[in-house]
Amino acid sequence: MPAWKVHEFVDKIVLGRKYKKVHRLLDFPAFFVKNHRRFFHDKYGVLLALITHDFDVRAGLSALLHIKTDKKISYKEGKILLNILRLLRIT
Repeated sequence: MPAWKVHEFVDKIVLGRKYKKVHRLLDFPAFFVKNHRRFFHDKYGVLLALITHDFDVRAGLSALLHIKTDKKISYKEGKILLNILRLLRIT
């Protein structure tokens, strides 16, 4: 699971702005359970992001990008990417 900053960077590149609330919403169960991706990391999480953002399609796309990024980038890879982005002064 990459850091929220990685998700926000992906948002900024693909959607033109960050969707912080979407990422906090999808990762909210992480505060209570170890395997939080069982919750909200599916079509229902995307729908929840849409509903909580007044059906802003980009919020739904941000949720999809979040889910895909979680599947493709491990925590360790996310930390490496975040360090590279910091060196480049992008985040």
